[in-house]
Amino acid sequence: MAYVRNQKNYMMIFPLILLFVFLAVIGGSTFNTKLQDRLLLLDRGWNMSYLGTTRSDVKLTDSNFGQSKKNQSVILSKSLPYIKLNSACVTFRTVLSSVDVYVAGKLVYTYGHDYERAGKMIPKHMNYVALPKHYAGSMLQIVVTPGVDDAFSGLSEVYFGSRCDMGYFQIQRHRLPLVVGSALAIFGLCLVLLMPVLFLYGEQDFLVMQYAFLAIVFGTYILCYNDVINYYLADEHLTTILEYVTLYLIAPVVMFFVRTDLQEKGVVDDIFVALGLVNIAFFMAAVLSHAMGIVCLDAFVTPYHFFVLPQSFFVLWAIIRNIITRTRRSKTVATVYGSSAINVLLAGTIIFVFCTIVDIMRFNYMKYLSGRGEVYSSISFITIGAMIFVTCLLCNYFFHCIDHINEASIRGKLEGMAYEDVLTGLSNRARCEHLMDKADQSGRPYAIISLDMDGLKATNDKYGHVYGDALLKGFADILRKSFPGAALIGRMGGDEFLILLTEEKLGMAPLYIKAMEHNMKEQSKIDEKLKYSASWGMCRSREKVGSAHQVYMEADSRMYKMKEEHHRAGGDHHE
Repeated sequence: MAYVRNQKNYMMIFPLILLFVFLAVIGGSTFNTKLQDRLLLLDRGWNMSYLGTTRSDVKLTDSNFGQSKKNQSVILSKSLPYIKLNSACVTFRTVLSSVDVYVAGKLVYTYGHDYERAGKMIPKHMNYVALPKHYAGSMLQIVVTPGVDDAFSGLSEVYFGSRCDMGYFQIQRHRLPLVVGSALAIFGLCLVLLMPVLFLYGEQDFLVMQYAFLAIVFGTYILCYNDVINYYLADEHLTTILEYVTLYLIAPVVMFFVRTDLQEKGVVDDIFVALGLVNIAFFMAAVLSHAMGIVCLDAFVTPYHFFVLPQSFFVLWAIIRNIITRTRRSKTVATVYGSSAINVLLAGTIIFVFCTIVDIMRFNYMKYLSGRGEVYSSISFITIGAMIFVTCLLCNYFFHCIDHINEASIRGKLEGMAYEDVLTGLSNRARCEHLMDKADQSGRPYAIISLDMDGLKATNDKYGHVYGDALLKGFADILRKSFPGAALIGRMGGDEFLILLTEEKLGMAPLYIKAMEHNMKEQSKIDEKLKYSASWGMCRSREKVGSAHQVYMEADSRMYKMKEEHHRAGGDHHE
């Protein structure tokens, strides 16, 4: 038992090791494409004007101008480098803001004003600004105008290089979230497509539905936050809305999932339910407020973070408490299946919740306490934590299925022992009566053949019980061979046997009986000590003699009439 448990633990650790290797390879520089030209980070030497104050020699990664105000523009200016490139451009990211870019006093790029005019939230956007032909040494001016209060508290890095290299660079920077987010979302969609098939075959496993929803929410949020979903969707406004919607969905989804997994009772379970419902209410309030134009979705981010943090610590406490409780219980109660798989899933949940706490605290530190601003924050911990969590979830479901199969196999073996005649391997009396009742309840025509094997007592008396048992086994084999289409071949006890034929095989009954008589003659030639013969009687349900038991009794009566005829004819030489 301990060996089975240890072997199972190793099997669950193996995919986690593979996952870490995969993340290390994908997140590293192994697959980086070599750039044609060197990208230049324009970080220092900027002039910045904001709220009537002008500062010089500003470093973008430490601009430290506080929370942005709606319609109050941040103006940046700097001379472009004296480097000639084909398809030269500058790129930077903006958050919920419109952008105007000037080179040598001429407007060369604009973004976001159409959303402002339409009264929509300006999406997060990666700006690629193509530079004019004679750009070298010219003054570059970037005007960023927030569309809402607290849109950002820091300015994005500005890169200079060729347009082609910029594209490769952005893909390489976001390769890990691209791969992880896409894998999670596609996995969730595959589970969604699988669910109708499971329901069709009666496997109504709601765990699959939960796993699908979790994977889709995690994957979509990771793709949206890192702007890589724009490789799939051309609508940036939809991408930004999806980012906030999936962010606010994570808390209720995880809360109800953990509650289902822990299966706690009492006060702890009530707290999980209450928090889950409050999270759903928060999600609905945010979505409805945005839809009604009261306030944009981004306004709920900070309250959401401070609301989720204490919940995260509660979830950690509940999971650790549950693991300790079950570990103590497992020392007193023998458990082979389930415990290790659940522990792996709970460990994955702990890792994800811890990673979420780290990224939330880092985001708010950069937004409110650091001079860099939240634009430099990332969800790298959540990305890795989500991948580990879903992998643990898969391991748990995989071993849950194995446990279910093992349980079904054991149940089948126990039922076989309860319904099988030990000597012949045929169905025993209990199963015969059970299937006769089912045939009666089906309302469809059937026939019962009652058989009595001749010569058992004579064989036992003359050659011993070993040959008597061999005679019974041989006769059982003859019945299997002679009645291939029978719904039931059983031994009622002693030398009495029963055959049940359903509607489809009723017309085959005479052929089956002839085959039985032929096989008995052939088998009797093999061993002179084992001579096979039998008396039989058949009754059809159409004869309206009553229930299945009464049909069997009528068949049995007809069998005894044949047996008497054998006696009168002297055919039963063994008796």
